[in-house]
Amino acid sequence: MGQVSAPSETSRKEASGRLAALATPPGALGHLGDLGVWLAACQGQVPPAPIDNVRLVIFAGDHGVAAHGVSAFPPAITGAMVRTFLLGKAGVSALAQAHDAYRCESSTWGGRRLQRR
Repeated sequence: MGQVSAPSETSRKEASGRLAALATPPGALGHLGDLGVWLAACQGQVPPAPIDNVRLVIFAGDHGVAAHGVSAFPPAITGAMVRTFLLGKAGVSALAQAHDAYRCESSTWGGRRLQRR
């Protein structure tokens, strides 16, 4: 296995400048813009090369932490979100399908393992 190089600061700056020059409001792409900059820095080129053989792994669970107010959604939503993922109807499912990404969902809710239908 070859050695992994540190991300290129030059490419990161170039990608950040390219992102800032787009005709979109700052932050309109959410974390996707940051991810593109990171990918360009890691690859050392702008724009970054397309990624192939994409894998998408979704982990979801109802483990009680959400009851402490640290989650974006209340615990009651967990089951519905997991079912939406498993049925392929979530936004992330559409992105995975559009890019021919292999999906692997692993979820436990209420002590039961849920399977994709």
